[in-house]
Amino acid sequence: MEVEGGARYKGQWRGNMRHGHGVLTRADGHRYEGSWLENRAHGHGTFTEASGTSYEGQWHQDQKHGYGKYVHIDGTTYEGEWHADEKSGRGIETWSDGARYEGEFLHGSKHGILGDI
Repeated sequence: MEVEGGARYKGQWRGNMRHGHGVLTRADGHRYEGSWLENRAHGHGTFTEASGTSYEGQWHQDQKHGYGKYVHIDGTTYEGEWHADEKSGRGIETWSDGARYEGEFLHGSKHGILGDI
């Protein structure tokens, strides 16, 4: 079924709202598959950009929130905790050259003291 902005949705509804499991494919090629609550990504789901960059994990009211894994098309990954669409809490960021950071994040940035090496 076509919804706002030329996007297409296939899945469960409650009244006139996406609610339950479903797949939304936007006109720009971005796609979300997972749980919905009152028209918002909520629960577990996967968002894939048209470029191939993706996030799989927990959502809260259309924002990455909880535990999840982000994979960029260049091979960079982040796996860990998210809060309000930002890396926040414990996580591991790994770059395509093999370098990695394991530790705390706050508001999307590395934060805290590096432990013993």
